[in-house]
Amino acid sequence: MFIGRKDELADLEKEFAADRPSLIIMYGRRRVGKSTLIQEATNHLRSIYFQATKGLASDNLDLFKAAAVAAVGDDGVIGDMPNWFTMLNHLAAVAERMPGLVVTLDEFPFLCEADGAMPSIVQKFWDSKAPERGKLKLIVCGCAEAAMAAQAVYALARPDQPRHFEHSTNRGVPRVA
Repeated sequence: MFIGRKDELADLEKEFAADRPSLIIMYGRRRVGKSTLIQEATNHLRSIYFQATKGLASDNLDLFKAAAVAAVGDDGVIGDMPNWFTMLNHLAAVAERMPGLVVTLDEFPFLCEADGAMPSIVQKFWDSKAPERGKLKLIVCGCAEAAMAAQAVYALARPDQPRHFEHSTNRGVPRVA
C-alpha cells in the first residue's frame, strides 16, 4: 500500500497529463522513496521503468532493452538498438503510437559512471526534438549526490528555460519551475 505523498503524486500526474514532452529530474537522499513514488505515479500509465546498476554500460543498455520490451512489446527493433541515443530516439517513435509514454532512468549516476557521455547523450536526444513526436515523458532519477549532475543535464537539455529546484528531505521530490 502506498501512503502519503499526495502533493508529489499530483505534481507528477499533472506533468504526465501535459500536452507536451517532459523532462523530469528527481533527486533526494537514498531510501526516501523516490523510486516507489515514480512507480506509484506510473502504475496506470504505459511506462518503462529502469533501475540502472553499477557495471558495464553495455549491460545496462541490454537490461534497459529488456525492460522496454516488457513494457511496450517486442517490435523486432528494440533488441538491435546499438546505443542509448538510438534507443531513446526509437522510444520517441514508439511514443507516437503510445502518446505520453513515460521512460524512467533510475539510478542515473550509475549510468553516468559506466558511460561518462550519458548526460550529453540525454542532451543531444532532448535537443533533437524527438520527444515532441509522442509527447514522451523522461524521468532522470538519482540520489542527492547526483543533484549537480541532474541539474547539469537539465541545463544542457533546456537552456532556454529557467530552473528552480526545490527540495526537502521530508518530501524528497524536487520541483522544476
